[in-house]
Amino acid sequence: EISSVELVSQDGVVRASSRDEGTPAESIKQAADEISIPFFEDGQPWGTLEFRFPPLGKNDPSLSSWGRTRAFLAVFCTLAILYYTYLNRMLKFLNPSRVIPGRVRSALDALAEGVVVLDDQKRIALANATFARNVGLPRESLLGQPIDSLPWLQGEHEGGADRPWSENIEIKDDEHWMMRLQGKQQVLDLKVSAALIRDDAGEVRGILASFDDVTLLEEQKHELRRSRESIARQNAELRLLATRDPLTNCHNRRSFFEEFEPHWERALQHRTALGMAIIDIDFFKSINDNHGHQMGDTVLRGTGGLLLELYDDEAIVCRYGGEEFCILFPERDIEATREAGERIRVALSQIDFEGLSVTASIGVSSIEFGAETPQDLIEQADRSLYCAKRTGRNRVVRFDEVPVDMDTSEEVSRTKPTEAAVQARIPQSAVSSLFSALAYRDPETAAHCIRVSNLTAMLSRQNMSLSDSYLAEIGALLHDIGKIGVPDQILLKPGPLTDAEWSVLRMHDRFGVEMVAASFKCDPLSAVIRHHHTPFQGHEDHSGPRGEQIPLGARIVTIADAYDAMVSDRPYRKGRDHEAAVAELRRCAGKQFDPRLVEQFADIPPSLLRREVGTNELLDIESVRCMSETCELLCTAMDANQNDSVRDLTTRLESLALASGATAVAHSTRRLLDQIAEPKPDATRMLAALCRIVDDCRNAYAHVIERRRRMLNANQPGALHVADDLEQTLAAQVEDLRIELSHALAPKNAEPAASRTTDSATP
Repeated sequence: EISSVELVSQDGVVRASSRDEGTPAESIKQAADEISIPFFEDGQPWGTLEFRFPPLGKNDPSLSSWGRTRAFLAVFCTLAILYYTYLNRMLKFLNPSRVIPGRVRSALDALAEGVVVLDDQKRIALANATFARNVGLPRESLLGQPIDSLPWLQGEHEGGADRPWSENIEIKDDEHWMMRLQGKQQVLDLKVSAALIRDDAGEVRGILASFDDVTLLEEQKHELRRSRESIARQNAELRLLATRDPLTNCHNRRSFFEEFEPHWERALQHRTALGMAIIDIDFFKSINDNHGHQMGDTVLRGTGGLLLELYDDEAIVCRYGGEEFCILFPERDIEATREAGERIRVALSQIDFEGLSVTASIGVSSIEFGAETPQDLIEQADRSLYCAKRTGRNRVVRFDEVPVDMDTSEEVSRTKPTEAAVQARIPQSAVSSLFSALAYRDPETAAHCIRVSNLTAMLSRQNMSLSDSYLAEIGALLHDIGKIGVPDQILLKPGPLTDAEWSVLRMHDRFGVEMVAASFKCDPLSAVIRHHHTPFQGHEDHSGPRGEQIPLGARIVTIADAYDAMVSDRPYRKGRDHEAAVAELRRCAGKQFDPRLVEQFADIPPSLLRREVGTNELLDIESVRCMSETCELLCTAMDANQNDSVRDLTTRLESLALASGATAVAHSTRRLLDQIAEPKPDATRMLAALCRIVDDCRNAYAHVIERRRRMLNANQPGALHVADDLEQTLAAQVEDLRIELSHALAPKNAEPAASRTTDSATP
């Protein structure tokens, strides 16, 4: 508090004063503290300005040295904080880019990647134009901001581990990771590359980071992953279609044996029951003769539908051949199997097939009767079936009810198997593995082998026991297995082969015999493959067997192989019709083929042959399945950046497409191969090309499904509507087929399938 203020001249005269009148000046000067400020005029003292304060008490804490010290410290700290804040604020917004030469700044701005320089506190010290444009903020506003203050989407990226900048993490030189940033218009996927900035002493002073915008690439990768999942579902559906009999929708023989073997091994290992039933429609030949083959097909569809409806959830239902069906009952003993057979017999007799009633004879057996192989169990059920037919038909007979001395000489197909067939043990899993390898190499050859196997089964059942017929059927399925060792440029060549290429291709028979002999060590099976090209009259050099010395299975495969080769279309010729093919078989009978077997083959109804081998559906399924599986592998390799595998698989897919006539897939794969061959392949363009390949494979798949749809629509009015297990397994792409698949399947007459088989029908 100020007591008074006086302006006093040099001569002591008070010129101005703020003290009250009547207060003695001397008393004020003695009782107060005083501060004097001198004034000068022309360099000479003029006077003073005097400030007087009332005296303070002796106990006032503000007079102590500690009080004065605290006041000084408080003022000093306040000024220091204000000064630091000011400097920090001002330096923060200084533009470091001003000290960088203009040509360097222009070079950074020209980069397609975003470039950012961070200080040791991870604040942005420099950002190029690309990064500012991606963020959607002015470059000046970014300077000084912590990098973590930007709108990063942490934890949402599928392609890599997000790196929160705010965490105290150690970043190494040349480190890469993925992050997502909410840009001005869309979410950006950024590939981040970081390098440390060090001073002369080696201390880290900042980070140089680049941000490569891979949003389009990541979107295509995500689309590729979804496409791969879709292709995988399609492949599963195609495999399912390939295991079904097209007329009845039951398992075909090949898939039945594949399912049979693991159940057999499980029953042996755990000592559980396993039942077998064979169902034969009574007087089926008379149904075809008197009512036509369309009625016969209706009866077969209805019977298959009934069996699927009754037991598809708990058993394996197979159309074993002709009018025979086979059912495997896991964990059912002989009595339970007999009851199931009786239920089938009664239910079938109650179905009205457009005014026609049918009955069935059924033979049942079980593993408890000492069968040593799956074929033994089928053989027991087959003998029980023959007993049921011989003792009045329309009945169920157990294997333990078959008379030991029952005469089966009237029917050769019911005779006991040969000693070689009894001793043979052919693991179906090994057969499936070999055949899958062949199907992957050449789907057309695989389709041809399946057709030859079906024809062999039809002819061998008239001449051989079930076990011997099984050996012949496996031999037919693997008769071209040696083509696995033939180079792709020859095996998959779409046009005619040269003489030199033929000489290489003919070596596949020797390859096949060696592969089968090493895989199964079964002489009867090897003999079928070794002699399936041996002429009936023998070789000109009189080497090897001739006539009936040639194994019966090999003679049957020879006829089936030649017939399918003649009726199948080739890129360089049209296939023959059934009558011309049979005429050629008869012309070569006695020289190339067994005359007795040729006449038996000629007696098989043409409609049955057309249904088994005369459509393109089997070839379509095998071809599209192989292409789709290769496409699935290609997507996986592309996603994993396995460039060598991508090139090899693309080349493989192009060969498959050319051999199968899938021109759209072939053109798409060629575009991808051209991009792979570029000095610096562009990943985005490669992914776009691969997505096109996936679309073309989908279209090929849709074509197969459309063929299936047309078969379903070909059902005759009044056909039995049955439950279909495909209804529960087909994926969403064929959802519109689910209702139609509940109807019985109908045969479809179509043009013969193209075949790459090189076997000649004539000597």
